[in-house]
Amino acid sequence: MTFDDTFGGDLVWTPDGKYIIFSSQRGGSRTLWKISASGGDPEPVLVSAEEDTDPTLSRDGGRIIYTNTRNSFILTLWNPGANQTRELTETRYIISDPSFSPQADKISFFLVKNDGDIQVHTIDPDGGRSIQITRGKREWNVHPHWSPDGSWLYFYQMRPTLSFRKI
Repeated sequence: MTFDDTFGGDLVWTPDGKYIIFSSQRGGSRTLWKISASGGDPEPVLVSAEEDTDPTLSRDGGRIIYTNTRNSFILTLWNPGANQTRELTETRYIISDPSFSPQADKISFFLVKNDGDIQVHTIDPDGGRSIQITRGKREWNVHPHWSPDGSWLYFYQMRPTLSFRKI
């Protein structure tokens, strides 16, 4: 579908199945692009000097959550209809893999802490109520995904043991 000479990755389908949104360095820095599911020329979704990765759409397609990186990691919410962005949280440590709950009332992600632990967090879409969900010392808890009804978060634990968990 595309032929990038640079790094690409992190893709998500639009709810109508017509487009794929992905990150690519094709424009210089790594930003978000979209391409028709049937092929064609990719179009920029966001153009910035920072690195934009990990796109996820709300079920209705009305909002995109992604990670913006320059000197820090910023979990950013974008409303394409209003062309408005909102920074939800910022840290010097890696934020990755955000995803909307089915009702789009919470966003999960994992955060690499300064002590090397990796923990699952949630935050409200307005940037309020940031909650650390997992708390084990010397644990690596990654790739949280919501159950279809939003009552559970499933994630992988990579350390101290490899396991698939829910909370």
